[in-house]
Order: sequence, then structure tokens, then C-alpha cells
Amino acid sequence: MLKLALAVTLSLVSTVIVAQTSATTTVTPLPAIEADLDRFLIAYQNDGLRLFALMVRPKKATGPLPVVIANHGFHPNPPRYGFVDDDRNERPGKYYGAVPTAFARHGYAVVMADYRGHNTSQGLEFTRMPAAPDLYASDVHALFKTLKAIEGLRRDCWYAWGHSMGAHVSLRLMLAEPEIQAVSLWSLATPLADWTGALRAAKQRPAIIVRHATADPVAPVAASRKLAESLLAAGYRTETAFEDSPLHFFEQALFDRSIDDDVRYFNQHGTAACAAHAVPRQR
Repeated sequence: MLKLALAVTLSLVSTVIVAQTSATTTVTPLPAIEADLDRFLIAYQNDGLRLFALMVRPKKATGPLPVVIANHGFHPNPPRYGFVDDDRNERPGKYYGAVPTAFARHGYAVVMADYRGHNTSQGLEFTRMPAAPDLYASDVHALFKTLKAIEGLRRDCWYAWGHSMGAHVSLRLMLAEPEIQAVSLWSLATPLADWTGALRAAKQRPAIIVRHATADPVAPVAASRKLAESLLAAGYRTETAFEDSPLHFFEQALFDRSIDDDVRYFNQHGTAACAAHAVPRQR
């Protein structure tokens, strides 16, 4: 992995982040989609590739915010990830758009990587490889290191969320970064057999909540059940929420309830200073 030498400074003027540039990283404002939220594009490097990530944060933030690193699932056409009607580039697009919005309205800065080959990130050739999810995890790990140099983000409040293939990415990030305090995994889409040893060997063991619909037609719930068993056997603080639903990605009331419960879980297992920033969801 390319080592990043970063010196990124974001100036907060009337709660608006002003674009700054370093040798390897740029952070620039994006057009608003929700009136109460600011959006920014982070450009960074990993393995010699120019990569991009979205950051969403509440507009009226008065200090550094805890961070949720959100990892999206598989996209059948990676260059079209994040594009919506009429070729508008509004990463993360309609399917995942509610995720950064919901967490940001709870008081978090939410960061979602495009992954290599997705949207305008370089590296399309890697998306066809069997090991692509692990390469995406490498991209997110490089992004995590980048975030540590950005002002306006707390250095001691890190959480991870992942859906489907993104749950795999979040697990890999968690194993690589002991600073992650709590993790929420939705609808895990990959088997666990090759991870059991790594789970047991990890020096730091954050709290993990595992969510899955029992009638998920895309990713069988058995993978999440096995993961929960392995986590408990390895000594992780683990909670499960197996929903009586056919949804692969939770929607409407189930989505709202799950996000609210993730915030409760993050507050419970993060530090008191981190929890103080979380606010009730505004509906």
C-alpha cells in the first residue's frame, strides 16, 4: 500500500469547510442535496491510484465530529456507482443515499469511499478480480489514514458501518485499525471461514452488531449467523438483530429503526465524549 504523507488542513469559516490541497489529497465542497447537510469530495491516493470519497456532515456543526466510515456493497457496473437520473453524479446514488444523510443528522461526519474503479476512481481493472473486496478494504484503510489529517473530525471517535460486500470491507478495516470503537454490519454477503483465525488473533476487539433479514434473497442469513457465532467465540462484544423481512437493504421504518439502533450502539460502546455529539434524528 502506498504510504501517504499528508498535511491537510480544513478551515472552518461559519461552519463551511474551505477546499484545501496537499501533495496527495484534496477536499472540495460539492453542491448541496439536503439543505441542512454539507457535502465534500475527498480525493486521495492508494496503490498509485487516484481515488475519491464522499463526506457528509451537519451544516451547523460547532466542533469536531465523530466519524462513521460507511462502506457500500457490490455494484454491477462500478463506473456508474453514485450516478442518478440524467447522468447526474450524486454519490452514493439513490440506493445508499439515505445512509450518510441519516447518520449525519445524528451528529456524525459520514465518509463513504467510492472504492477503486467505482464512479470516477481509477482502477476499473481491479473490480473484476476475485480479491476485489480486499482491495477495496485497502482503499478504505488508506482513506482512514487520510481522515486523521483532516480538521473538523475527532481523532478519538471512529465507527464503521458496512452493507453486504461492504460488511466484508468494514471487518477488514476493523482488523487493521484498532482505533475503530464499534461496527455495524448489515446483510453480510461473504463467507467467514477464512477470517476466524484473524478474529481470534486481533489485539483490539471493538463491539460489533450484526444485522440481517432472515429471508434476504441476495445474501443468505447463514453468513451473518456464522459470523455472530465466531465473534462470540473469539470474545467480541456482539449483538445481533435478525429481522423477519425479505429485504437485502433495509427500507422505510426498518431502515430508520436500524440506524437509530446503530447510533444507540455506537453511543453505548464509544467514549462519553464521542456520545455527547450524537443527537436525536430529525424527521
